[in-house]
Amino acid sequence: MGKHNIEKYSAPFRLLLHWGKPFHDCLYSRVHVFNKPKKIKHPHIYASNHQNALMDALALIFSVNRMQVFLARSDIFKKPFIAAMLYQIKILPIFRIRDGFENLKNNDDVFENSVRVLNYPRTLSMFAEGSHAGYKRLRPLQKGFARIAFQAIEERDNSGPFYIVPIGLEYEHYEKFGTEQIVNFGEPFEISEYYETYKESPAQGLTDLRDRLSEEIKKLIIHIDSKRWYYLILRLTDWNRAMLRGKNKKAKAIFESNQKLASKLSEIEDNDKRALKLEEKCQTLDKLLVKNKLNVNETATKSNILKNLVLLVICLPLLVISLPALVLFGWLFFLVRNIVNKKIKDPQFRTSVRFGVYIILSILFAFIISFLALFLISWKAYLISIAAIVITSVIGLRIVPFYKKIIFRLRTGVLHLFGHKRTKEIINLRDEIFEQLIHINR
Repeated sequence: MGKHNIEKYSAPFRLLLHWGKPFHDCLYSRVHVFNKPKKIKHPHIYASNHQNALMDALALIFSVNRMQVFLARSDIFKKPFIAAMLYQIKILPIFRIRDGFENLKNNDDVFENSVRVLNYPRTLSMFAEGSHAGYKRLRPLQKGFARIAFQAIEERDNSGPFYIVPIGLEYEHYEKFGTEQIVNFGEPFEISEYYETYKESPAQGLTDLRDRLSEEIKKLIIHIDSKRWYYLILRLTDWNRAMLRGKNKKAKAIFESNQKLASKLSEIEDNDKRALKLEEKCQTLDKLLVKNKLNVNETATKSNILKNLVLLVICLPLLVISLPALVLFGWLFFLVRNIVNKKIKDPQFRTSVRFGVYIILSILFAFIISFLALFLISWKAYLISIAAIVITSVIGLRIVPFYKKIIFRLRTGVLHLFGHKRTKEIINLRDEIFEQLIHINR
């Protein structure tokens, strides 16, 4: 089953759908899906921003748990074996000018396959920015999605509606294990009015649809428009998230607060004196955190020493339960991470590679254990062992980051209690920044 019947389910895609989702969800502490859409019976395109390589595609697949066909840059299809596997998991190549003018004609075949997918109908998912980049900002969109949409409408003689579903993807951190991911679906919009413009003026129709999608996606992400204050705003959204979590705010409220914060601060002039002072405070605080081996989340809330001690004691049995899995797989988890970090220069691609390696290793492990079970233990013991490994692994993946966070919070609280100079400075700077964030958010 290759690219010419890519609209049909394949065994590798089913494996990805059912085997891959637990691994994907374990990489994040929480995956939040906002405004999950109902199944659309008419032709439609999922159009999203693109920040984190393959993890973006997985986020879309697992958020709706349905088959989708993706378009990806053609350079990853160079090796025949890899190309065959990509077709099996429903990814088609799209050729760009940088791939050579002689290759652009191959897009005719890609567009033909895409139109067939849409008219099947299946979901065609596209990353309208064209390439991934680790910025909390929507970059200029390409027009490829609009060309495919209009071509699909022409193939159907403009019979029936055609929808674009805008989607915003948001990551707390692109690489860190145990952070949060957001998949934010917008309201589907019908594009017949843009097709009418396209018939009269193709260039104008493409531009109008692209601009509409751009505005819709910006409503669904944290869009930091300012270039001068980009890193200040990025840091302040981190602190704002940590502060609001400390107040037990829900994920959607925190996300919307950060959207509002980014929008307001993006309007600040480049030479604003208050922003310069705030930037200086944030830089000083970051340096202190690095020196003390702390991070935002560990210092964002007032540390209750007694509460943290109680949590450590309560969670200790869970840590003990997870020890067998940590001993079996913990070393492998860190080995893969360290090798990938050294070999892969693109930070946005590392998590994708690690995910792929973990999936392959887990399948190999399952085959090896199953083979040994035939000769060494009964099937009953085998099933119990597998269940125990899975359960303790999941507990370990959840409890270790939590335990580490509690220990750091406890350390911060103890140091502050005994008057540690640097810790006091961190707490004072934190409080000053929080005060200004509260003022900005009013």
